[in-house]
Amino acid sequence: MTTSKAKSKSKSTFKPTNSKPKLNSVRSTIQSHNKKRILIWGDYGAATGFATVGKNIVQNLDATGEYEIEIVAINWTSEPLDTKEWPGKVWPAINTMSMDGGPPDFHGIKTFLRLLQTRPYDIVFIYQDTFVILPIVEQILEIQRKINKPFTTVYYFPFDSSPPEEWVKGAVAMADFPIAYTNYAKQEVEKWSPEIAARTEVIYHGTNTKEFFWIKDQFQRKELRKKFFGPMADRFIIANVNRNQPRKDPSRSLMILKDLKDKGYNPLLYLHMAHEDFGGNILEQAKNLNLVLGQDFLIPQPGTFNPSSGFPINILNEIYNSVDLYLTTAWGEGWGLTVTEAMCCHVPVVAPANTSLVEILDGGNRGYLAPSGDTPSHWVVQGPNDLNRMRPLVNVEQTADTIIHIMDNYDEALLKADEAYKWASGLTWKSIMPQWDDVFRRAYNRTRVAENLASTKNVQPNFIEWKK
Repeated sequence: MTTSKAKSKSKSTFKPTNSKPKLNSVRSTIQSHNKKRILIWGDYGAATGFATVGKNIVQNLDATGEYEIEIVAINWTSEPLDTKEWPGKVWPAINTMSMDGGPPDFHGIKTFLRLLQTRPYDIVFIYQDTFVILPIVEQILEIQRKINKPFTTVYYFPFDSSPPEEWVKGAVAMADFPIAYTNYAKQEVEKWSPEIAARTEVIYHGTNTKEFFWIKDQFQRKELRKKFFGPMADRFIIANVNRNQPRKDPSRSLMILKDLKDKGYNPLLYLHMAHEDFGGNILEQAKNLNLVLGQDFLIPQPGTFNPSSGFPINILNEIYNSVDLYLTTAWGEGWGLTVTEAMCCHVPVVAPANTSLVEILDGGNRGYLAPSGDTPSHWVVQGPNDLNRMRPLVNVEQTADTIIHIMDNYDEALLKADEAYKWASGLTWKSIMPQWDDVFRRAYNRTRVAENLASTKNVQPNFIEWKK
């Protein structure tokens, strides 16, 4: 996700320290209180898709006034946060910092486990990839069994490919309330365990229509095109808004552009991403395809745009509103936030027919699905760096042909954009939050029942009885 981090001068809710934090024991901190205590572990205070999701959920939880919120904030650099945008007590969790003066705290795992062991929580809410939490599943369950303050675990998870068995029977099974991003993810759970799938719920991501919205005034949109693309504003403009990383595969967007040029078309490709990141150096890749920066494609200004800090959201919204087509060439998506952001701006979408993207585009009713993994040669394995997963590649030539069809039949593309706009703009966080309110209500009630049971029997309840 390529949004910017908050630049507010308001004070941070936590001052990082190299010394071991003084965390009170559970016994000394349990006291009568009216608010529900929740510990959240996931990206926060950062320019990532996970952080965008977390921000919207936490803002809505905070607005109820019912929760005392603490967040172990992955990818937060400890810069001061705007507490209105990023509410809650925030603990830093980045790979370059350790709270106890030791080695880096990878994904904040040590911080998370220490808080879980030493502070009282009613609910533990995790939103993170399954392979990140898998190594500590047994530790979480052991704490849950032994600590003298019961808690209930809610886990919101994506799958951007077919998962190995242990991700389902380990990470997903650990949760008292497993919540999948999409029906695609739930179906992948069912392949390994119908029993776990039966208790897995699905809650879609919301969209923030105050941040991403359709600018309907044609004159304003034309002026935005001139603002961003200058003398190239009259060309057909394609945008790919994504992180420059292997799974997003921006190099294939360049290949599609090359194929379009070879077929006699001259669109402009805008890659809204850092030119050099884990996905490689875009400028070098373009040279290999004889594509010229400033003539065939554009990127954000190097030096002012980097993987952890993008453009302000209002500028990104203007960019969406100034292009003709949104293109993603990802190997797979757990959701694809930038896809639904583009939909909210009434931009036609082309996406590979893989993973959750088929569901988001409603089988092609809300955009164009390009063949992906359609032949044996359209698959790739990146080895241990991608956990040995088989990934489907988008078909370059057929995607180019799809774009040519769109350029020649743009009225048809706008009809699909109409359907996508109605769906995505109606999928607001306000409309989604009642589902989360219900989940957290049930989770809290489960904790209360467990506490009462423990009090009556003087034993710690077993939260994993379903495994027996």
